[in-house]
Amino acid sequence: MEKENFKVYQLRVAFDRDNNIFRVIKIRDDNSLEDLANRILKSINFDDDHLYLFNMDNNYYNGTNTYQRAYHDLKKSEKVLLREIGLEEKQVFQLWYDFGEDWFFSIIVEKIEDSSRFKKARVVSSQGKLKQYLSEAELDAYLNGYFDKDSKKDSDEDEDDGYYQSSLKEFE
Repeated sequence: MEKENFKVYQLRVAFDRDNNIFRVIKIRDDNSLEDLANRILKSINFDDDHLYLFNMDNNYYNGTNTYQRAYHDLKKSEKVLLREIGLEEKQVFQLWYDFGEDWFFSIIVEKIEDSSRFKKARVVSSQGKLKQYLSEAELDAYLNGYFDKDSKKDSDEDEDDGYYQSSLKEFE
C-alpha cells in the first residue's frame, strides 16, 4: 500500500512587537487554519479562549482575504485546510488573536516539502516567551510603576494605548 504524500509547511511565527520572540512550526497541508491557530497558541502557552483572525492580505484591520474562528459571516477557519489557501514559500500572512488585547503575529512560509512520513504538527524551533495575563502583583507593579493615575488628565487619556502589551515582556 502506497503512503499518501502531503505538503509540509515550515512556518515562522513571530510576535509583531518583538521579532526575537518566535516559533517555527511544521504542519501538514491537511490541517485546518483552526489547527494552525491551536498549535500557535499552545506553543506560546496562551489560553484558547478568544476570537482570532488570519489575514492573508497583510492588513489586520481592512483585509479582504480573511479567515476567522466561527463568528459572523467571514470564512470559517476550522473549515479551511491549509492546502486550500495556496500558500507559497516566502509568503507572509498574519494572525490577530484576542481582539481586545490585540496580539499580532506575522507568519512566514519558510519552506514547503513533500512528505509521506510527517504526521503531527510540532514546534521545531523556539525563542522567547510571552505572558498572556499578568498576575495581580505584576498588574500592581505595572499600574504603580508606569502609570500615575493622579496626574492623568482627560485630554491625554489615550496616550498609553498599547503600552500595556509592549511592557509585558518586562514581567517575564
